[in-house]
Amino acid sequence: TQTGHLDRPLAEIRLNRVTIHANPLAG
Repeated sequence: TQTGHLDRPLAEIRLNRVTIHANPLAG
């Protein structure tokens, strides 16, 4: 389904944002 297909990228983007906020050097 499109919902599941779009849900995964959003989850990855959220994790990436959290990682960048937690580790400024990573970003």
